[in-house]
Amino acid sequence: MLWLGMLACTTPEPPPPAPVVVETPKPARPKAARSGKPKPKPCLPPPDVAGDAGMAASVGLSEAQLKAALAGVYPAVAQCLATAGATPSGTLHLEVTVACGGVVSRHRVLDAADWTPEALGCAQEALERTAFPAHALPDGEVFEVPLQLR
Repeated sequence: MLWLGMLACTTPEPPPPAPVVVETPKPARPKAARSGKPKPKPCLPPPDVAGDAGMAASVGLSEAQLKAALAGVYPAVAQCLATAGATPSGTLHLEVTVACGGVVSRHRVLDAADWTPEALGCAQEALERTAFPAHALPDGEVFEVPLQLR
């Protein structure tokens, strides 16, 4: 459910509203070009803390790894949108979590702009079918993906 509106307020500038989460019903999702979700890879081991005073941080995905994996998402979304006859003009903002095994474990819409449920389904389906490299962050790598047609 999406609700936008303004409330009259006598207090000085309220904090900005939280991002709007738009749920897309699964049956309305058009199929992306590729079929099948990737299989999880083994998670990378945590860093060895011997000799580091017992302190180390696990390593997630680099910007180059994210860009390489996402390069396949854009053509799949464009093809799916063309098949669905959807032509959104706004920028869709998604938050994506990639589990340590390199598969998308969670995604949510931060801003749907003018993307219809069918168009959202195209983007979400393409992301779910994207394989990322394995990494060592036990809670997953979280990042934002902006999508806009050109």
